[in-house]
Amino acid sequence: MGGSPQTGRLLPIARPLILPFSPDLALRFVLVVWAAALLFTALHQREVLRDPAQLGNQLSFLTITGMLVYVMGNYEVTLRSWRDYLLFGPVLVASMLVFRWFGQQGSFHNNLSSTSRWDDTATIAYCATLSAVFLVLTAHATYTYWRQPQLFKVYMTAMALPPAIVGLLYLYSALVRDVLVVHVHHWWLSFYVSFFTRYRWWVSRLAAPIFLGVAVEGIMEAGQLALFIIDRKGP
Repeated sequence: MGGSPQTGRLLPIARPLILPFSPDLALRFVLVVWAAALLFTALHQREVLRDPAQLGNQLSFLTITGMLVYVMGNYEVTLRSWRDYLLFGPVLVASMLVFRWFGQQGSFHNNLSSTSRWDDTATIAYCATLSAVFLVLTAHATYTYWRQPQLFKVYMTAMALPPAIVGLLYLYSALVRDVLVVHVHHWWLSFYVSFFTRYRWWVSRLAAPIFLGVAVEGIMEAGQLALFIIDRKGP
């Protein structure tokens, strides 16, 4: 009898953490992401189509990261039917194409380790992008607090850990700034945000394919599969 109240308190906390997984729906999601990636490759990287090793490597990595987002990001619920993909698919492809265009601009060929060399365009674009990311995450944290408060602590912990790791990397590089430069690939930031756009809320429904599209573009465009680059300066 003494354990019943405790069990009653634990069940509401545990229930939202049960992650649904249907192999057929997960496979459909992977195929849609593959289709977007292959369309992008056919338009902008036809040479990759003639290199099975590179293409296979990128699609394999895309499958692994995509499945993580699918399960942990609750896409089992938000992408239940083909009608859900009528919005998701086109926005995913559009996000990839738009972000590729941004990537072709010389102002954006830099990173957070080289802020002193940013021009005005880069400063405005990076500040706007990071602000948008912050707003999306804040909106979802607030939505979670009011709609699923039992999930809020887990949600906030998950949000905080990856930026903390990145912050430690930059702190380390600052301490040895004459030796190391740290660069976080852009696909990783969008990949990180994709885990939290998990609701059938219009903000989530729109943000999910935008951020996932940036991640897919980054993986397919440059084949940059590592999360970080840590370069040594000088010879």
